[in-house]
Amino acid sequence: MENISQTTALPVLLSVGQVARDVLGVSERTVYRMIDDGQIRAVKVRGALRINRDALLAQFGLGEAV
Repeated sequence: MENISQTTALPVLLSVGQVARDVLGVSERTVYRMIDDGQIRAVKVRGALRINRDALLAQFGLGEAV
């Protein structure tokens, strides 16, 4: 997992790839499974899944988002 101070510089809405690579340090497939299982909440924006950075960080206890 990346340094949490770096995750707060991420945009408010994250792509599946950003969550996988920059926040959780897992594969994109794992993030898609977590979304399907209801462990991560995502919304569709113009056909692409997006995840709220602040909610994700709070959910996983990864630190405070600015």
